[in-house]
Amino acid sequence: MNNKKMYIMIGSIIVGILLLIGFVHYFIYLNRGKNCEPFVGGGYTLKFNTEGGNKLENMSVCIACSPDSYSELPTSTKLDKAFDGWYYDKDLKKAVKAETTLKIKPVKKLDKRGCHIGYEDITLYAKWRDYEYSCEEGYSLNGKNCVRNEVVAATPVYSCTEGTLSNKKCIELKEAGIERVWTLVSEDPEKSEEECLAVETNKFLDGICRIGVFEDNVECGDYTFDPTLKKCYKTLSEAKVTYKCSEDYKLNGTNCTKQIIIEANKK
Repeated sequence: MNNKKMYIMIGSIIVGILLLIGFVHYFIYLNRGKNCEPFVGGGYTLKFNTEGGNKLENMSVCIACSPDSYSELPTSTKLDKAFDGWYYDKDLKKAVKAETTLKIKPVKKLDKRGCHIGYEDITLYAKWRDYEYSCEEGYSLNGKNCVRNEVVAATPVYSCTEGTLSNKKCIELKEAGIERVWTLVSEDPEKSEEECLAVETNKFLDGICRIGVFEDNVECGDYTFDPTLKKCYKTLSEAKVTYKCSEDYKLNGTNCTKQIIIEANKK
């Protein structure tokens, strides 16, 4: 047998073997999943990869149980991060839109014949994002806090180095010279002396009742009389004014300021 015939024969054998293998695979494909025993019930374990968040216990999910037996999907927590949902894949591309285990689609486990023999365990992956911080109107965001500068008018305090403080002025006081002076108002010739003098401010002169009033004649010289104090005064100077704030405020000119810091809203 020459080399050419030998190569043709070997090639034919190889082609025959490949055709046979293909036929067997095709036969298996056509019969895959057939003649299997029905699989009823079962369940799977739902696992949670929190990617650095707080650890969550695995959940056993029953496939054939009543809807009331299904649980809500838990959420995880992580320092300075906001939980942003569960994903089926580690690359966080396929989001879990279910809120309960009822809506998690189980993955069938098949044997070599393609028969359903159970369910694969499922691992969900947590997605995290940075918190978004915000402040109410009137506050400014500063990191994780909201800051507002409160400004109120300071309380003025007036004082004098000499004299007496009165109405924001420093004054010098002295007693007023007061002389009581009687002034005639009218006359009543019909009244008797007894009737006339029954009123303290009246006088009976020359047989006539003279009705009058007493008035204070105040003498202050180059001072001014203060009817409230009933004294004479002279302005020395404007009072010295300083300002003060309550304990938790700081003085800034004629105003008091306080920085209010509250925790920012986060979501």
